Amino acid sequence: MGAVGSAMGQYGYTQQQRDYDRNAAILRYENINNGDGTYQYNYETSNGIAAEESGFLKNPGSNFEVQTVKGSYQYYSPEGQLVRSEPLKVN
Repeated sequence: MGAVGSAMGQYGYTQQQRDYDRNAAILRYENINNGDGTYQYNYETSNGIAAEESGFLKNPGSNFEVQTVKGSYQYYSPEGQLVRSEPLKVN
């Protein structure tokens, strides 16, 4: 393959797929931060990429204060398969 690469290009994507991703439009975007440890954001693009996350402060003001987060994401693989994360929860 060398420095030039293969017909599929970097990461298995064709030039047409890379152009499609490069020209993707943002369909939805929201980012809310309340300043008290609570927040949420989400976005979706025209090429099928999407993500969402929210969080809050558990036990605020105590010695056991911890940020709690949950979220998920999705995208399409070079083969055209939808890849979705399992809902993520961290606390």
